[in-house]
Formats: sequence, structure tokens, C-alpha cells
Amino acid sequence: MGTLDPAQIARIQAQLAALEAPEAPPLTGEELQHYWDRGNKRRPIRPRHSDNTKVNLVNGQRRWIAFCASLPNAPAWKPLLRTLSWDNRGLAESFAKYLVRRPKNRVGAESTVRRYLRDLSAIFKKYSGADLEERVRNHFFTVAKVEITPKFGLRVEPKRKDVLNPSGFTYLAHFSWVRDRTTFKIGLDRLDDSLIRSFLMWTGCRRHELVYAPPKNHQDKIENEYYGESDAYTDEDDGLDEYIQQPRPAQCWVCEDRLDDRTHNPKLRVLCWEDVNLWILRDPMGDGGRDYLAMQILLRFHKGSQNETVPTWFPFVEEKLPVLCPISQFLAKALAEGVIDSEGYDTRAEPFFNTKISIPAVYIPWKKEFWHKPVFRQTVESVEGPEKSDEPLTAKMFDNNSGRVGQAAGLPSNFPSYVYRRGNLEILDKNYRPSIRDQGARHKPNSVVFQRYYNNAKRDASAQNAGLGRGTHSPYLDVLSHIGVQYDENAPMGVSDEVMRAIGPDSTVRRLEREWSELEAELQATYGKSTKATGADKKRREQKWNELRAARQKQRRTVGSILRKDHFKKKNAEELKRQLLGIHAPQQPLQKVIFSLPERRVLADILGDLDEDLLEDDIPKEPTELRAPSAEVAKQVEAPPAPGRTIAPKPWYASMIQDPVSPPAPMPMPADAAVIQTPPPPYTPVANSHPLHTAIRGEKRAYTEDPAEHIPDDHPRKRRHESPKPSAVNNPSGSGNGAGTPSAARKSTLERHECIFCRRRFTRKGTMWNCAERHLRRRETEAVSCPVPECKSKGIVLENEMRFKNHAAVVHGKDLRPKITVRTKTAETPPRKQHRVGPTLRIKLVTSESVKSPVGSAVTSPPETGRSTPKIILTRREEQPTPRPRIILRVAKGRGS
Repeated sequence: MGTLDPAQIARIQAQLAALEAPEAPPLTGEELQHYWDRGNKRRPIRPRHSDNTKVNLVNGQRRWIAFCASLPNAPAWKPLLRTLSWDNRGLAESFAKYLVRRPKNRVGAESTVRRYLRDLSAIFKKYSGADLEERVRNHFFTVAKVEITPKFGLRVEPKRKDVLNPSGFTYLAHFSWVRDRTTFKIGLDRLDDSLIRSFLMWTGCRRHELVYAPPKNHQDKIENEYYGESDAYTDEDDGLDEYIQQPRPAQCWVCEDRLDDRTHNPKLRVLCWEDVNLWILRDPMGDGGRDYLAMQILLRFHKGSQNETVPTWFPFVEEKLPVLCPISQFLAKALAEGVIDSEGYDTRAEPFFNTKISIPAVYIPWKKEFWHKPVFRQTVESVEGPEKSDEPLTAKMFDNNSGRVGQAAGLPSNFPSYVYRRGNLEILDKNYRPSIRDQGARHKPNSVVFQRYYNNAKRDASAQNAGLGRGTHSPYLDVLSHIGVQYDENAPMGVSDEVMRAIGPDSTVRRLEREWSELEAELQATYGKSTKATGADKKRREQKWNELRAARQKQRRTVGSILRKDHFKKKNAEELKRQLLGIHAPQQPLQKVIFSLPERRVLADILGDLDEDLLEDDIPKEPTELRAPSAEVAKQVEAPPAPGRTIAPKPWYASMIQDPVSPPAPMPMPADAAVIQTPPPPYTPVANSHPLHTAIRGEKRAYTEDPAEHIPDDHPRKRRHESPKPSAVNNPSGSGNGAGTPSAARKSTLERHECIFCRRRFTRKGTMWNCAERHLRRRETEAVSCPVPECKSKGIVLENEMRFKNHAAVVHGKDLRPKITVRTKTAETPPRKQHRVGPTLRIKLVTSESVKSPVGSAVTSPPETGRSTPKIILTRREEQPTPRPRIILRVAKGRGS
């Protein structure tokens, strides 16, 4: 080993000094006696429950309080709770009958009654300090099963549990990138959503291990009710320990040089950047081929981690198909957020796929400022547009995205996130030993949890095939196990206001509307206007309005579910009728979706290609091609796609689906535009030449209408993107000249106005003005920094809003809302002085196209560009006397606006 340099020696000395900790002196006999006496005097220590368990106890406590309030004379609930015993077992029977007949949230399943009675036992222990007698608990369950269930018709059997198998996951992953019409705030949100689903599928974890899943109203329930009520545990603060006043801080065993601030912070008990290890492996196949990327993620905050933590590392490897490769997507995310701490590797993807390392593996480090920061974070609005914050993504946001994806993909039933976990455990159960399955599920060894709760309803095996010598694999099982066995992308996703008005409100909405009208009349009589109510009346009005709105939303969701089920039933009946009549129509191909963002269209063409027949040397090109449009999509705001106008071939996974998608009726189009895949407005060729629309792999080539132009001629996937040649059917004139140019109807598009901050495009200028004003109101200082990349790189900051708007108009040609000051003439205001007659200064803002010289000769225009260069002309003219100088701002619209 060579000699160390002074800087390295100083760094090692600093690390050794940080690792040193003063040793505490041993406890004396007097101190030990103190702890002995102190432990005998105080009450039991409160058990260490999770937030969900605490919220469940609070909900059970609320049910018991409501039950006690319904009893005669409304006895106190705490003393009555302590009287639960075998001699007073009828009290629990009365509580069980109350649960199934209470006005709101009536129980419909036997398992719910049993769970509520278990919660009652836990509440009894919380306030009495002792366990409820075992025969009393058994009596609870006997009453629920033998008496209550048959009398009230409670459901006994569990609901059907869907399982997402690999073919279903491939279908949803392909749909999310290629056919999904729903939008996210920015493209990075879609990348996060896809990564979360990949991690759920290939690790089998629960969603709260990746995103923040707080219980509903957990802060109010936990702080005010769980800890606020006096119970059998320690309620008083014992004060500081007089012998151990400064506890030793816990160290993060993952980072090794930082304190542990994640264990007791619920928002950081999710996947953070230090939990992900990205590696470059040297020729793992051992055949002299290329290096591969591999990834490991650590999940340690699983269910039950408060009692026993079982940290588990899950491996990930490269995939040939980019749509199924979480490593390529994670690398695109890391590059887009600037997380990689290695010069030369932090901005481009090419170095990762062109390595020939000489050691077995190379570790890719992350920047330290991203340690202890969630991988999946929320997107918030800022002055410069949507951007990622430090707050973790919540489970509610992910569930909403799952619901939208399930509806957009045409799934008949709801799409919960738990289907990923069941699918992963079934894969492990079929291909690995039970110990590996239990390790991934974090079940105890030799437990029966999987057989009892995961594998109890549907058997994914055919004894008929095995017994008749056809083996264990059956294509029938693949079809029947597919989550989208009857999917239809044209199924209704919502209910219009016209349908809701035709159906009318239900009894609950009518009752709440009547109560709302009565309350409005009462407040109007008291305050003159109901919106001026204060104090308790204002709170009562807001609460009643929230109840009415929630009831309307619930009814709308119920109607939407009924209409969606009716759609699938009607479609199934029509297909049976057609077959009975002998009508055997060919299976119709899927309707291609044309996205508004050019980068999104390129991503759809790359990720939509499911051809695995690639040469070994061509595989590294896929992540490289994926990187450029992924980075651009991650930065930009997504917009709803235009209606589909062309037909695409049916993908391979559609063979698992029995019912094809019926495309909507095609829009009337001219014959010469029938085979042209032109981008929707406002993406004209001039708009596509924006600097952000860079070419793939660094080439100076703009995104055009034909996705095949982005792929080199020698690439193996070139044949999949070749456009069909025009035929006599598509071109009746027989001439091929008009087949390559859009029609005149496609060229005449509406003018779109782009917000200078977030790049959203609007049809109305006033809407664009409103968007820009919202961005300006979010700033914290009077100064405004120009968000245009050219000015932002130069650090241009304007003093106030007016100067910024002038800068946007003069430099960038962005006409923002003018600031209008209204002056009123009062008696105290002296009259304005009349200006003398003379030459008046006139300011005119024009573009280079309309500039004329003072003598009348035309000024030579610069070469045509995407946007005309504005110029300022100052002239003098003789005018009649006016109250004040006249300043006129006229902006001529350039071709690029």
C-alpha cells in the first residue's frame, strides 16, 4: 500500500473521531436500587402499537361510546366497560346487536362483527389493565356465528380475491405507457407510478413500504383520543432520568455515518434513496459479452416491524423489453432528478451501457443530500411550474392512480394494489421452496398464512389436464387467471351530469338537500346572507355541505359502477346473439392513441415494441434510446391525448383476451390524410423544433410525425415501425404525391397560447393569463426570475411583476395580462394639468416583419425563424392637446407564438 496523502489522512482522522463515543460509567448500587423502586411504583408501560392499530382502537372506542349513549340514562362508558365479565356477558351481546342495526355503517359480514368484538377486548385491556376472560371472548364469537349471522343475513364466505399474474402485469405495463389516456402532473409522476407497480409485482411488498400510508385522521385520533384519555398505562411523565440524562443517539445502519431519523418518523418509513443499490456487473453470463446492470432494494419497514424487524434485500436484473425493465426506468428517474454522485455518469445514460470493467462489480453512489429522502415524492406547484417536493407520495394518491388505470384499461372490477402481492406469492410458490416464499412475504417460518388467506378461494391448477396426460401448464388457466379476461377500453369511466339529473337523487341526498335548504333559510334570516355566518353556525353550515357533497359523490360512484357492469353484461349478450345468428365478424384491432407530447409518442413507440428477438449487441441500444425521451417527459407537464385516428396491430398479449376492443366510430377525414400519423394541434413542425425536443442519442434531429424516423436504419426494431405504403384504397387518385403531406384541414389549427412558466397550452389567451397569474402569486419575494431556460441559465431576475411582464413581451414575445389601474376623480383631487401642444413621443412595439423605415422604405427582415425578433421604434408626431402623453403598445404576432 502506498503512502497516504495529507488530505486522506485528515479525512480518516475525522472519521475515527466521529466514531469515538465516551464510555458511560457503570451504575452504582444506589442507582440500581432507585430503578428497582421506580419500576415497582409506576403503572405498566404502554404497548408499542402501530398507527393503524391505534386508530383501530380509537374507532372501537367511538363505537362503544355511541353504544353507551344509546342505553337508558346514558351511563358513563369507562365504568361500564370495566364491568364486562362472564356474569355480565349480556352487555356484549347487546353491543353486537347494536352494531348490525345502528343507523350508519351497518355491518354486513360476520368477519366484521368478530373484528369489532376483538377490538372491544383490546379496549377492555387498555382501560382495565387486564385481559378479558377467555370464555367471555369465545362467547362473543359463538353469539356472532350462531345467532347474529343467520338472523341478520350476514355474509360468511370471503370475497373473491383477484390475482395479477405476469401476463396481466405485462398488459397493464404496456397499457400505461402506450395506450393510457389519463394524465399526471408531470412525466416523472408517470415514471414513479410505473416503478412502484414494478416493485410491488417483483417484491410482493405492501404499498406502505414504498409510499406513505397514514390512517385517516390519524393525528387527531392518536394525539387527542388515544393518548388523551386516561387509561391503565402510564399517563404521567416520569420526568428526566436523574442518572441517564443524555441517551445515546441511534445510528443509521444503512448509511453508517448519519443518525437514525427514519425509525420514528412515519414519513420516512418508506423506500429512501440509500435503500437502493445500483451495480454494474462484469459479464455475469460468463460468455465474454457485455456488462449488465443490477439493482438491490432494501425493504425493512414492513407490517409488524415495530415488534420484529425483518429487513430484506430484493434483487432486480435487466430485461430485454424496456417496458418491463425496472432498472432502465429507475436509471431514467435518477438521471432526471440528478441523484448520481459520479461525474460523467450523472447526466447521460450511455456510459452505463458501454463499460468493460476489470473488477467483478462497480457500485453507483448517490449524492448525500438525497439520503434519508423518499424515492417517490409528491409533485407540488411552484412559481416555475410543477416540481418534486420532499414530501413522500401518499397511498391515497397511488390508489387514485390505480383506480384510474384500472378503469382506463377497461377492467370490469376494481383494481386494488394488493393483487400485485398475491401474484408475486403465487409465482414464488410455484417456482421456489416455501421458505423463500415466506421470506418474501415476511411470514413466520412454517406458517399457514399463505394457504389460509392467499390461496383459499381460487385454485390455479387443473387436475383434468394433469390426469389426462397434458401436463400442468394449461393455456386455459392463463386466460381464466388474467385480470382482464373481459376488458374493454371503451367502457364508461364516469357519469355525466345529464345522466345524474335524469336518475335523480336517492333518499339520502333528498334528506340532506332538505336539511340544507332549512339551514340556509335559518342562517339567511339570522345573518341576512348564509355565507356571512360565524362561529358555530359557520361550522354547522360547512359540515352539512360536506355531508351533502359526500352523499352526492357516493351516489355518482354507485351509478357509475352499475352502468359499467351493465356495459359488460350488454356487450356479452350482444356477442352471444351475434354468434347465434351466425355473424362471425373478424376481431377488430386496437385503436392507436396519439399523444400531445412528442416525447410521449416516441416513448410509446419504443416501449410498445414487445419483440424479444434481439441480438446481444443491440440490447444496450434500448435503454439508451429510452433515456432521451424519458428525461424530456419527466420535465414536461402532461396533457390529455387527442382522439385516436389510426389503427395499430394487435399486441401479442391480446391473445390472452377473449373479447377484442371495439374502437369508436372513426372521425370523417379526407382521403389524403387517412394514412398519415400527424401530430395533433398545436404541435406543428415549427413547434416540434423547440430546443427541448432533442433527438435520441444526442443527434440534432427534431421529433417528426413518423416515429420510425427516430430509429436508425440498421436497428433491429426498424421493421416494426415501418409505415404502410399508400394503396389505391387509401389514395383513390393513384398518385403518391399527396400521400406524404397533411391535408389543408389538418394545417389550419387553432392558435394555442403557452404559459411561460409551466409550458401548458391553452386555446383562450385569458386562460393562459390566469395560469401565469397563479404562478406569480406563488412567489415569496417581489422580484421575479425569468423561467425561460435561456434566461434562467444567465440568472436574469426582474425587480417586480411589471418589469417581468415587459421583459416577457419584449424578449420572449409573451403577452401577459396587463396591470390596469383605475383612477376615480374626487373633489379633493386637483384637476390634471393640460400639456402643451407639441411633438409627442410615441412608442410602438413591432416585429421585424412589419418594420418600416422612417422614410418609408422597408427594413430588411432577418432570415425566417421560429419566432420573429421584436424591435422598438420611436417616432415623433404633431398631435392635438391631450390630457397626458399617449403610450401605445402594439405587439404583432410572430409565426412561432
